[in-house]
Amino acid sequence: VRVFLKVSFIFVIMSFLWSCDNDDNPIPSVTYELGQVHEGGVIFYIDETGQHGLISSTIDMDDAPWACSQLDFPGALALEIGTGQQNTLNILNGVSQSVDCNPVSYAAKLCDELELNGYSDWYLPSYNELEEMLVNRDLIGDFKEIFYWSSSQYNYQWARIKYFGFHPDGIPINNSGKDSNWSVRAIRSF
Repeated sequence: VRVFLKVSFIFVIMSFLWSCDNDDNPIPSVTYELGQVHEGGVIFYIDETGQHGLISSTIDMDDAPWACSQLDFPGALALEIGTGQQNTLNILNGVSQSVDCNPVSYAAKLCDELELNGYSDWYLPSYNELEEMLVNRDLIGDFKEIFYWSSSQYNYQWARIKYFGFHPDGIPINNSGKDSNWSVRAIRSF
């Protein structure tokens, strides 16, 4: 009787597992769209899987410097989509380890400390993430016509910025002194 119960139990478990892997009943995937309100902000980038992307907050924080001028942050050089969070962490670590750099408020810190719509994992976008925000600014909304900081350092004196206004001749300026006060908009990943 015990052997029969064990075999029956194993059969029931195996049948359940096979039914979960049945192609006739696939698990539906979630579809995301640019401009969709999701997890604390607005989706402005979706990766090639369609299941992950980036969300912008819908508000600007106070204008702030990037961090300390004359201090190199070699871990915050990345430009690509998907690198803003690590750049932000490297800026925060660089400031905390410096004896000469103690800004009260700066762009990466504002993003890192942001708690908005139930989320607290915000960060300063990389340069290419900021570029994607510029492309989709009308979907996100409420941008000022001014420069915004990215988390991408250019060199020890400069960091990368993007202009979010309209200018008939374009604005070729992509870098600014780290002690300049520019707008800050946080993002997060999903």
